[in-house]
Amino acid sequence: MTQDDAGCVLLVLMRGGPFKGAWLLPGGGIEAGETPDDAVRREVREETGMELVRVHPTRRYDVRSEAQPGFRFQMHGYRGVVRGTLRAEEGSAARWFDPATAELHPVVLRELADEDLVRIDGAEILRRLRAIGVVMTELGPEANE
Repeated sequence: MTQDDAGCVLLVLMRGGPFKGAWLLPGGGIEAGETPDDAVRREVREETGMELVRVHPTRRYDVRSEAQPGFRFQMHGYRGVVRGTLRAEEGSAARWFDPATAELHPVVLRELADEDLVRIDGAEILRRLRAIGVVMTELGPEANE
């Protein structure tokens, strides 16, 4: 995740998958021969037009959609600093959101709460995830090494 000087986080509009239409942190699949670090740099560049100049891993999650059996992935969390001009990829959108006032997707809410960027009860996050049929389990920081 990336924050600006005002504490806003950079989110992109999902174009497909079970989260289509949701505003989530930039990201996507790891291509053949890529490391997770390489993938996050590429995805941020593709989805926002910005370059990550500093990035470090934070957490990793197992994410499943009960609404779409078989949809499961590991999500690598990062914090970073970007430079450049925000320019969403064609057919999408990207913008900065104030996490204190924005209505956040439960997956983003969980990620930001785990990084102490929003304050919300853990049981409430689980309730919101269950309401959209998502199970999100932290796998531990050692998995990003």
